[in-house]
Amino acid sequence: MLNFLIYGPIFTKFGRRLPCANRNRCTYLFRSYDATVGRHIELSNITNFPTSRVGRRLTPSSRNLVGGFPALNQNRYVNECSISNGGCQDQCCNTIGSFYCKCSSGQKLGSDGKSCEDVNECAIVNGGCQQACINTAESFHCECDVGYRLHTDGRTCINIDECRLGTAMCAHRCVNMLGSFRCTCNPGFELGADGKQCYHTDECETGEACCSQFCKNYPGGYECSCKAGFILNPDGCGCDDIDECLTESAGCSHECHNTQGSFECSCYEEFRLDFDRKTCILCLDNSFGSDCSLTCEDCVNGGVCNEKGNGCDCPAGWTGSICNETCPTGTYGRECSKSCKCENGGTCDPTTGVCHCPPGITGNFCENDEWSKNVQGRMLKECCISNGQLRAPGNFSEVHRDCGKG
Repeated sequence: MLNFLIYGPIFTKFGRRLPCANRNRCTYLFRSYDATVGRHIELSNITNFPTSRVGRRLTPSSRNLVGGFPALNQNRYVNECSISNGGCQDQCCNTIGSFYCKCSSGQKLGSDGKSCEDVNECAIVNGGCQQACINTAESFHCECDVGYRLHTDGRTCINIDECRLGTAMCAHRCVNMLGSFRCTCNPGFELGADGKQCYHTDECETGEACCSQFCKNYPGGYECSCKAGFILNPDGCGCDDIDECLTESAGCSHECHNTQGSFECSCYEEFRLDFDRKTCILCLDNSFGSDCSLTCEDCVNGGVCNEKGNGCDCPAGWTGSICNETCPTGTYGRECSKSCKCENGGTCDPTTGVCHCPPGITGNFCENDEWSKNVQGRMLKECCISNGQLRAPGNFSEVHRDCGKG
């Protein structure tokens, strides 16, 4: 839309002062304001135009061209914004022959061209905010979650290191995390319900300690220890037996026998332990035994006092300090010094050495195996021993022989 204005020799809002020798007959400049492009356009020069027409606005009804130029009427210039702000809610912008409404930053013009509506900047890519976008009248702002702070750009959120700033208030240790933090306690302490304070725990009392014998608790931890005769294992928990017999700490005169957590000393024949249970002293008054508590009157099974009177002489087949033990299997005779020669599972008499053969075996030394001489004997030899009988397998279900009979 073109609105025409004639400028005269006086200074106007949209014109400029032009040289004119005769105020009644002067050359004037036509200018127009084009609202579509937002600028003034020079149209033509007009001469011999009455000065009374200067500053008048051309209405649409008077825009017919006369002699190549627009015809002019005497309607005066109107500022629509001066009346009720042109109906605009916010800003009214007057133009040559018209006006338009405008809204402040953060608002947009309504469909009626006059009212203003708030622009929700958060609706588009979250307003550029990294976390929370808060829309406000005519504007918006970004906010961050707990544990973050807003960067100087007003959009980015940066993690807050509560541990470094000292705002965590952890009693012992602080571990920073994204958007938060976590308190931890030193060994021997446990975290309180508030998640910050640390309280001492008695591992010995709660059973958390690994000690196998003794446990000593102290603030922040515990310590294991062992009974006498044991040493703490390198793992700090278990207790290992000390073999005192491998060291000089035992102090036994003759023999040392290690036990769990301790040791025992013993003496050779004809000696006994003294009151310190380590030193060995000679038995007196015809006494004998490991503790000198035996005499010849204690000899049994035909045993008699020896020539020195400090022990028993045992008959064949018997042994021990007072002849109360038979010869070990495979030996016989005096002092059990002879070896048995029985074969095929035969056992010898501890006194005479005579062999006692199992069923089916004969000979002085049980060297003859009669069962192996025939088929039935060989099969019977493979029988199972059950309820004191030999029971033949297979077809020999009726064959029975007492195990104790030849």
